[in-house]
Amino acid sequence: MRRAVIDIGTNTVKLLVAEIQNGQLQPVASKDATTRLGEGTDQTKRLSQGAINRTVAAISTYVSSTPRVTWALRRLSGSPPAPLAMPPMATSFSTRFGKRAIWRLR
Repeated sequence: MRRAVIDIGTNTVKLLVAEIQNGQLQPVASKDATTRLGEGTDQTKRLSQGAINRTVAAISTYVSSTPRVTWALRRLSGSPPAPLAMPPMATSFSTRFGKRAIWRLR
């Protein structure tokens, strides 16, 4: 069974595609995109539209370039990227992301 995970961070969006065999993960592909989602948030306390667009574009590219995987969207325990820890920014990102993606952030 092939699975994929996307890690959305403050500066990068990462993709890992792995095959699961006998309970072991065998990496098949990985990619990193520098999107700078947190760019300028210390000063403005808001995500910039450019940062949101870059991040959504990277996620969309990853999803469309890995068609034969099982995608599962889950919120992992721990802290979200710093920019998404502030409610106004998380709302603006998830709203924009939901308009472009086939699934939504929860």
